[in-house]
Amino acid sequence: MSEKSKLWMSTILSLGWIWRYNTSFGLTDAAREVLSDNESVNKCSSAYGAGEWSGIGLSTAFGAAHLGRNAYLQMGVRGNTRQRVARGMERLISDPRGWGSVRGTWSRAAGNGQPFLNQAGQSLHHWLIPQRFGNSNGGFNYFPLTAGFNSWMNGSTSTRVAIEYFCEHP
Repeated sequence: MSEKSKLWMSTILSLGWIWRYNTSFGLTDAAREVLSDNESVNKCSSAYGAGEWSGIGLSTAFGAAHLGRNAYLQMGVRGNTRQRVARGMERLISDPRGWGSVRGTWSRAAGNGQPFLNQAGQSLHHWLIPQRFGNSNGGFNYFPLTAGFNSWMNGSTSTRVAIEYFCEHP
């Protein structure tokens, strides 16, 4: 392999490694460290830097898309467009309505007037502040997830309870 080909391959690998690093929250770097495979990555290269910034950009875009979708789906139908957009933005931060109302509004808006979540086998999952803590219905705090995985995440399955018990009591 020529030096130019090696340099090109190294650039592509560096760009790919950092992109994976950012989108996996550093787990790929930890795995490469365990496998002693970090020598193939040039962390000082411009490609590594470009991959880092593209990973940050992708993460930011996913976050913005999630927040935009939740703001849009929680606007409601009353008022003019400006009032509805303002309501959707406010509901991203805090939503004083009960969870049934929040979930119902999101589901009907996502289904163009028809309940969407149950038909699609999905639930809305509180990812940061658990629902049981109260006042956690802001749009930043939930996202759609399959209903079965949501039940497992919430600890409402005997399998998860058993796994956690045996991990805590080896």
